[in-house]
Parts: sequence; C-alpha cells; structure tokens
Amino acid sequence: MKTRIPAIARKEFLHIIRDWRTLLIAFVLPILLILLFGFAITFDIRDLKLAVADEDRTAASRALMERFTGSRYFRLVATASDPGDLIALLDSGEAQIVLSIPKDYGRNIERWEGDTVQVLLDGSESNTATIAAGYVEAILAGLNISTVKEVLSRGGVPSRGIPPVDMQIRVWFNPEVNSTYTIVPGLVAVIMVVIAALLTSLTVVRERELGSLEGLIATPARKYEIIMGKMLPIWPSP
Repeated sequence: MKTRIPAIARKEFLHIIRDWRTLLIAFVLPILLILLFGFAITFDIRDLKLAVADEDRTAASRALMERFTGSRYFRLVATASDPGDLIALLDSGEAQIVLSIPKDYGRNIERWEGDTVQVLLDGSESNTATIAAGYVEAILAGLNISTVKEVLSRGGVPSRGIPPVDMQIRVWFNPEVNSTYTIVPGLVAVIMVVIAALLTSLTVVRERELGSLEGLIATPARKYEIIMGKMLPIWPSP
C-alpha cells in the first residue's frame, strides 16, 4: 500500500526551513535551555555561611577555624564573643552553620585530654544540612588524624602507618564531583524529546491558524500518516 507520509514530511520540511521562528525554536532554544538548566540546577553545596565563637583564641583554635574557612565549602560571615549569640545568627538566617570553640581547647588538646567542640546546623533545608554535616565530620576526622600524628612524632614514634588503613576515594571522569557534569548529559536527551514534541504541536497549531487543517483532514491521508509526516522532519532537528 502506498503511503503518503513522505509527501507530508516533504511539505512540512519546506514549511520549517521557510519559517525563521520554527528554526529558532529548533536550534537556539535547546542551547539556551542546556546553558540555563546546566548552570542553574546544581546539587553542589558550597560557600555555606559560617559563624564562629572562639573563646580559646589560641593557635590550636585558629588552626581549627582555618580548616573550615580554608575549604571551599564554608565562608566565614560572622564572629561572636559569646557562644549564646550564635543561636540568634542561626535563627535570623545570617549563618547556616555555627562553630563554638570552648576555653582551654588548645591546652586540652596539647595535654592529650581531648575536648568538645560544638557545631550547630540550620536544619530547615534537610539536604543541605546533611551534606554540611558530612563536610564537618570529614574536617574533624582529618584534624584528629593530624593531631595523633603530631603527638606521636613528638614522642619519637613513627606515624607513617597512621591510620593503618588510609582510605582515599577518587572519582573517575568527574574528579571534582561537579553535579553540572552529571546533569547536562541527561538534560540533553530530555530537551531533545521536549523540543521535538513542542515543534510537532506547533505544526498542528499552525495548520489550524492558517485554516488548512480542515483541508488536510479532508485529504485521503490517514491520521497516523499526518502525524508521522509532521514528526519526521522535526525529530532530527534537536
């Protein structure tokens, strides 16, 4: 049985190449959407607003602060003399995470007695708080290992094998774990499907606006032939 799909597809192809608006939607809009969503949608948590109350003010407390501020995940926005002021910073939204370093922190670390450091997180955004808590745990774990190595080296004990198992995670093809590189490849396929469906619907609407839809329906062409003929020239365009 002879099909009319090629004839309808040829007619639709001529309509597309003669209409600059359709060409704009087919080639420019996908690029704009990829750039927009590729840089606007990100799951990376960086520059978390950090507030610190350092009651110790020693080299050890400053070293702890530098471990936070020296990373790309935290940005120091406020310092407080009283740890009680940190709660107000969290409540007002000026800080997303607060760090309270108690008195005698440096002396207790020096004596190998240990100490307690308080870290509070704004849990209004659970995903951000969970990721930030992981960053804090990694920073404090690194601090503990460095302190152990330093104390052992002072006592003449080689710290080369501390910790016994040194776990180092490396990510292939995306070492910085940038979520944009993960989102964009899948986004390309989604945008192609969306643009193809959009252009197909626009061709039907254009037939309606020009008043030629009734004439097209009155032809011997069947419904599936009309739809397939309109889709074929559009699907390769995205």
